[in-house]
Amino acid sequence: MKAKFWVKMKTAAEWACAVLALVAGGGMAARPLAAGEPEQGKPGEFAQEKQIERKGPLAGLPSAPGSHLEKIKAMGDDTWLNLGTPAPDPQWGCALGRAWSPKMPFAPDLRGAFLAGEGNHGWVNPKTHRQMDDCWFYNVNGHRWICVHPGTEVDNLAALTLNKDGFSATKSGEPVPVSGLVHAYEILTYDTDLKRYMFMPHGILYGPAAEWVQKNKAQMEGGPWYFDTVDGKWGRQPLKGTYPSNVGYPDLFMYVPSKRQAFYHAFGSSRNHSNFYDPETNLWAEVKSNWTEGSQIKGDGGKRPDGGDCVACYDSKHDRIYIGQGSRLLYFDVKTNIWMDPKPPGAFNFKATHDAVMNYDSMNDAIVTITIGDAGKVLAYDPATNTCAATGGTVPKEIAQMNGFYDPILNVHFIFAALDNYEGVMWAYRYKRTPNKK
Repeated sequence: MKAKFWVKMKTAAEWACAVLALVAGGGMAARPLAAGEPEQGKPGEFAQEKQIERKGPLAGLPSAPGSHLEKIKAMGDDTWLNLGTPAPDPQWGCALGRAWSPKMPFAPDLRGAFLAGEGNHGWVNPKTHRQMDDCWFYNVNGHRWICVHPGTEVDNLAALTLNKDGFSATKSGEPVPVSGLVHAYEILTYDTDLKRYMFMPHGILYGPAAEWVQKNKAQMEGGPWYFDTVDGKWGRQPLKGTYPSNVGYPDLFMYVPSKRQAFYHAFGSSRNHSNFYDPETNLWAEVKSNWTEGSQIKGDGGKRPDGGDCVACYDSKHDRIYIGQGSRLLYFDVKTNIWMDPKPPGAFNFKATHDAVMNYDSMNDAIVTITIGDAGKVLAYDPATNTCAATGGTVPKEIAQMNGFYDPILNVHFIFAALDNYEGVMWAYRYKRTPNKK
């Protein structure tokens, strides 16, 4: 079934008219929009818009707002709301928990976020006989799961082949990712301009699906894997030019709307190579920074990290990519290609990808990091004052493992709490209801 949605022709940051009702009466103050943030619609402004049809599993999105959104809009500062278990996909059921995969890339035009990455290495679901190289979408408006890809059917690996570019595909030639991830770490992202969910393949390590890839010698290098949310199909472009150096599984991959490109940082045991990928030209380009091995570029003198496994987010107002790694908070300045160590006063623990979720709270211009484990706090960093502080509340003890995202329209952080290979519940957290006055 085909469904219709609206896209602005004059800007890459669009807003679907189906969510206008979310903003009205929601207690959210008006403010200037940051780069890459979805616009809130105004009456009559859809006269210049083009009608497009969406196909595939995400057809029909964004869906009509559900009644649970009223409870979310009523949330106060530093409060949590247990939304319960999302409704299952009619064919494949509910998404399962997965560790070391904190980022759920938010798709503003779809009103939801993607979930991917393995839980236990190479785990095969005994109910479906499919490996956990699956991909899911959480529909915010409907509070339900949509299965984008159910995972590789391990009892029918003969149904797979390699296409002309050497990538995994169905017998009909349709590209399909097979064992592209172990844990997802911070290498999932969403291209808000081309409407693509993307990830950098780095796994091919565990389980029957990975064995098939290794046996058939599938092509490893190329562009990122992507799922086109408009035509409902997977794709990957063959390598054009050079490929990033020292690619590893705990790296960082993030779309940067201000450049219409995706940033990839390969930590590479302190080698620290930074790259940009242009989805429209399918070209990788390394950018030299003060962290690049052998670089003579001067920065602020901060120590380069030895490895990855960091939580991260893109700050659209200041055009920065922040990473949190244990006691350190660092950022990459997109305009200058310089890594900075702001050293906010105080002692903080930003943990790593198993025990934290970091997102840019654009309503309050804050880097919000939700941590569990021995920390169990919400940390809020203010880029304007270079200060960081824990909020007064605590993270619910029921959240023992998590994945999450921030929705700037509802001004809440969504946290999916579930252990490896088990179903879970969705929580909503609001840092502050209205922006700080500065």
